[in-house]
Amino acid sequence: MKKIKKSEKVLVSVIYKFVDENLKKELVSLRRFFHKKPEEGWCEFFTTYNIVQYLKKLKCDVYYGHNFLKPGERYGLCSNNDFELSAERAKNQGVPESFINEVTKGFTGAVAVFKFKNPGPVCVFRFDIDALKVEESNNKDHKPYNCGFMSENTGFSHACGHDGHITVGLLLCSILSKNSEDLKGEIRVIFQMAEEGCRGASAVIKSGFVDGADYVFGGHIGISTVKTGELAVITDGFLATTKLDIVFKGKSAHAANSPHLGKNAMLAAAQFVLASSAIPRFGDKITSVNTGIFNSGTGRNIIPDSAYLKTETRGYDSEADNYMQKEVIQRAKGAAEMYGCDVEINTAGKACSFASNSELVKMAKEIYADMTEGGTILEKSFTASEDFTNIAVYAEKTGAKCAYFTFGSYLAGPHHSSDFDFDEEVLFNETEFMARIAFDILKN
Repeated sequence: MKKIKKSEKVLVSVIYKFVDENLKKELVSLRRFFHKKPEEGWCEFFTTYNIVQYLKKLKCDVYYGHNFLKPGERYGLCSNNDFELSAERAKNQGVPESFINEVTKGFTGAVAVFKFKNPGPVCVFRFDIDALKVEESNNKDHKPYNCGFMSENTGFSHACGHDGHITVGLLLCSILSKNSEDLKGEIRVIFQMAEEGCRGASAVIKSGFVDGADYVFGGHIGISTVKTGELAVITDGFLATTKLDIVFKGKSAHAANSPHLGKNAMLAAAQFVLASSAIPRFGDKITSVNTGIFNSGTGRNIIPDSAYLKTETRGYDSEADNYMQKEVIQRAKGAAEMYGCDVEINTAGKACSFASNSELVKMAKEIYADMTEGGTILEKSFTASEDFTNIAVYAEKTGAKCAYFTFGSYLAGPHHSSDFDFDEEVLFNETEFMARIAFDILKN
């Protein structure tokens, strides 16, 4: 074998090809397995159980439950009723009650840790695992329906591709396990709960599994790219965001006989929605506000004594988002005072702005061009929010280099829609690419 001079730039990805026909079959099979059992954030009992069972067969240390997460910093937890319903469903789907007790009420997700023989860098890969409250389409043209892997959990679906992310993360772990003798340093693969709503990353940070990282990587299927086979490195456009749960509390009364004795929480909340929509925008920076859930009232002849809203702000950067958040809170308090109500405002999730490290952008381009013999790689804006940014910005403060990629795929419908589906070919590209990153950095 030719001896390589230290001055020569060589990618080990020239040597390795990880995704063969057998692995392709496993990728598709696993993706469809998880697609059938979608679960919302903090309630991923079936998902976490099967991730853990897969990882326990590999050469790695597996952490989950209270060995992974710590109490506190867990935004937007489910209600007790949601936890109970999700737990019962998972038990009916074969998850042992003993396991559910280990992860319930905000302790889902898992981490695989590979510690190799020789010292070297520490790499962290993050993959999200939660689904959405979206009823999946049963249209005959919808592939999951006509191919028999449509969601079996009524009212929930993997309408954002996280079933694919889980699968890539697990197969990356399988590749690392099979090639552990070729690597140095340490790799931590985090299967993160509750990404939707930007709720879970803060708990991941508190767990300590990001501490000491030299490199941190994340990615997403379909966003910012169009064609299968394209790869985008996200260089800007992650929007900072704050998720707020707002509760107006008034006083009920008879709507006709004694309306003067009531305090109408619904009117206060409606006033808030209109007022927040009229917030002046922040100069030349992107800002937005949206109330997506508004629940109030118990009967047509009763003055509503409460109103519950889920509102979010977004901004081009944290400064712009903080401006929007401050204005929203001010209008909520003003609307409550106008109608003689009280208001409670709680943060249910947050994310910050972020851009991929320029050195990793260059490295990714070299790896992907080699892997695909000149395949298209782009630099793109994200134009949305992602919980990964909290992890990345935290890691950067201690010197880590971080990057986020989006993997191009034909989409049958937009993200978060009932007919969302992606081209399963993207699973092969993403797995191969992530494995090559690991080996380029940690090759002995």
